[in-house]
Amino acid sequence: LQKKTAGKKPSTTSAEKAKGRLEKESSKLENKIAKLDALAQEYATDYQKLMEIDSEKSALDEELMLLYERWEELSE
Repeated sequence: LQKKTAGKKPSTTSAEKAKGRLEKESSKLENKIAKLDALAQEYATDYQKLMEIDSEKSALDEELMLLYERWEELSE
């Protein structure tokens, strides 16, 4: 027997759940990157600190790109 689902939302698929998690993760990374950008402005005259910030930002940018790629795969 099939249950009637009148008035109920269809259940969320695992791909949609995964996309939701990826969106949350990417939002967190975007916020971290924005904070590093602001920090870079603060340390504009400190070359050593700027290099540390840039290194951390590059790693976060790379991680963010991977999340975007995974999100696109799930969207297909």
